[in-house]
Amino acid sequence: MELNHLILRLIASYLATVAAAINVNAPRKFIYWSGIPGIISYAVYLFVLSLTNTFIATFIGSLIVSIIGQWMSRKFKTVVNVFYIPAFFLYVPGIAIYETAEYFMENNLIAASQSFYQALVTALAIGLAVFVVDSAMDTYKYHLNKRTQSE
Repeated sequence: MELNHLILRLIASYLATVAAAINVNAPRKFIYWSGIPGIISYAVYLFVLSLTNTFIATFIGSLIVSIIGQWMSRKFKTVVNVFYIPAFFLYVPGIAIYETAEYFMENNLIAASQSFYQALVTALAIGLAVFVVDSAMDTYKYHLNKRTQSE
């Protein structure tokens, strides 16, 4: 991928994340900060996508969103959804879902099932990444609390 094209895609990912934050009525002071998980995770996504398939790239990108979102929510003392939801807009399989509906209306069941499978796999990667990071954070907090209680 050309460097100009890469930079353009990263800028677009930041702007898309900020636009999503505005769209979901994120608090004004966090709108520009909400683009940080989007641009970093999308850079990682593009790198991993050049090496593997979309499931793994989406999973790793979503892991990055979850980790950075958790960290930023603690740093800014706000709910994690302020950073999660706008950044996940980059990964939501909207085109695949649209194509599934379009192919079903055209009675092209094979193409519909293929695009539905792609949408399902992408959604699974996002959900799995959020589950892994949130479970790890809960486990960390549990052991941290257990350690402080025993002292």
